Amino acid sequence: MIEVKAKTIADILWVLRDERGLTAKAVAVAAGINEMQYHRLEDGEVLTPQIHILMKLADVYGLTLNDFEPYIRYNMELKGAAKVTTQYLKS
Repeated sequence: MIEVKAKTIADILWVLRDERGLTAKAVAVAAGINEMQYHRLEDGEVLTPQIHILMKLADVYGLTLNDFEPYIRYNMELKGAAKVTTQYLKS
């Protein structure tokens, strides 16, 4: 399990990359994803990333998908809150 003070997937991706001294481009290339796609994940623009993307990132960092589980849950809670807020604002 990852032992850091991170809540979101964006937080943990930044921490993991920073700890290893990697660039976003290096992580994206290693994971086989587009650099802009990686930036959107790390910047928190994507709250629920696709599982296959998380699996690729887990491989890059030597983790399992289970290591991301608390962050996935937190992001899903945020996404639910965002939906409720959006629905409320449209009313």
